[in-house]
Amino acid sequence: MLTDTLTQIGAPRPTSAAAAQLARARVDQLTKPLGALGVLEPLVVQLAAAFNEERPRVDPIGALIFAADHGVALRGVSAYPREVTAAMLGAFARGTAAASVMARALAVPLTVWDVGVARPAGAAEPRSGVRVRPTVLAGRPSEDLTGGAALDRGRLAAALAAGAHAVDVIRHEHPETRTFVLGEIGIGNTTPAACVASALLGLPVDAVLGRGTGLDDPGLLRKRAAIEAGLSRLGAERDPLAVLGAVGGAELAAMTAAALRVAHHGGVVLVDGVVATASMIAALALEPTLRPRLVFAHASGDAAHAAMLRALGVRPLLELGMRLGEGTGALAAVPLLRLAATTAAEMQTFAEAAVPDRERGGP
Repeated sequence: MLTDTLTQIGAPRPTSAAAAQLARARVDQLTKPLGALGVLEPLVVQLAAAFNEERPRVDPIGALIFAADHGVALRGVSAYPREVTAAMLGAFARGTAAASVMARALAVPLTVWDVGVARPAGAAEPRSGVRVRPTVLAGRPSEDLTGGAALDRGRLAAALAAGAHAVDVIRHEHPETRTFVLGEIGIGNTTPAACVASALLGLPVDAVLGRGTGLDDPGLLRKRAAIEAGLSRLGAERDPLAVLGAVGGAELAAMTAAALRVAHHGGVVLVDGVVATASMIAALALEPTLRPRLVFAHASGDAAHAAMLRALGVRPLLELGMRLGEGTGALAAVPLLRLAATTAAEMQTFAEAAVPDRERGGP
């Protein structure tokens, strides 16, 4: 069942070394000192390789948020009650949630998919342009990972299928969409994210233990105990799908599959914070060739995220101290992607501008 689901998602499309080489040569010849655009330069080259274009475009952009609840949240591993997840679905639909506001300001279509909220909201009319859509997992939160598998094989397969389907829906409605923001909402979900990252990257519990939504010290001790219990129950298992099922959650699995589906279609994923990064860790364990299609948007204010990024060898685009989730850190990086692509495409080279280059004493 799980193997069939992955087969249906498909393998990532190869990136283009030739396009990357052309983009690198062009960027080096723009009317500026070598490297003067800093991290924007390798970003343009990465996008060129991903989209097979010397002058890559990043638009259209689509944003997907996956919402789910977690049995482990009932152990007091979050500063907020589990009911907040359902309440936030209404805020998304009304356009008042942070991600809704940011997506609207950026003219990025946003869809929220319910993959396991304990009190499902059902389909919501997009009064704000944001759609909230149910799946077969609505009303079925994950189990407590400290005592048993968070997701059985059937629910794991359904979550993977939901993530891939969400991407296909966007591509059906907006066929040219090439950049995807992936986000999540789920009270307590940094605990399963920590378990997934620890298991698949070999990180100690202390490295992946963060305060999430603002845990106090007693709450942090409860979270540590939950992570340790989940990892102890997991044992030596390191198969990424088995890890997602045992100590993950539906929104993590959905984002994992969504990233793989985006890559299959030749797109790029803007990666958000702790939970999204944990999902990409699972996706990379399943398919290492996904890496060139991932743009890590920001470094979260949660210490656990820094540990994950270091282990991946990643330098994110932004460091703003954000730790909200919902894809907000990735949305914050959207203008940067647009600026990088537009600047590289519309600046003239030394030759085009008839400006003396470096060899002749120019800039």
